[in-house]
Amino acid sequence: MPTNVDITKLKKRDIEPLLLMARVYYGDQEWLKTDYVKQLEKRALVQVSALWDGRLVGGAIVVAAKAPNVWLAFMVVDKNVSRQGIGEQLFKAFEKDLESGTRLWHTLPDGAAFKPSQNFLQKMGLEKHGQLDNWYEKQGGLAFSKVIR
Repeated sequence: MPTNVDITKLKKRDIEPLLLMARVYYGDQEWLKTDYVKQLEKRALVQVSALWDGRLVGGAIVVAAKAPNVWLAFMVVDKNVSRQGIGEQLFKAFEKDLESGTRLWHTLPDGAAFKPSQNFLQKMGLEKHGQLDNWYEKQGGLAFSKVIR
């Protein structure tokens, strides 16, 4: 795990670069727009970014839902530095800011391309709760959650 990664509060200037990182994974899906992330930013409970030697390499936004639920609504790590522990550092950073007893939810596309993401969520303690038809435009989604301790 790199030791020279700083986890900081997400800044407005980070949004466009994070969207570009996310498009590597999601392509040009209609929901993945600047407005989507800006709306999340307005509702954010926790928003963090990862800087590796001063370079933005990832970020996450957690938003409120109906209590006691919150959503990990956006999280991405630059594909060029994935599998280096940066996602785990981001996850632990926002998780410590969530209230004990809160249920954290996240969805992601169902498919082989997202198997590494599924494995990551399970490594971070989230359990799979089911499938969602047409969640990502024409692609189904998977729902995961965990209770924050």
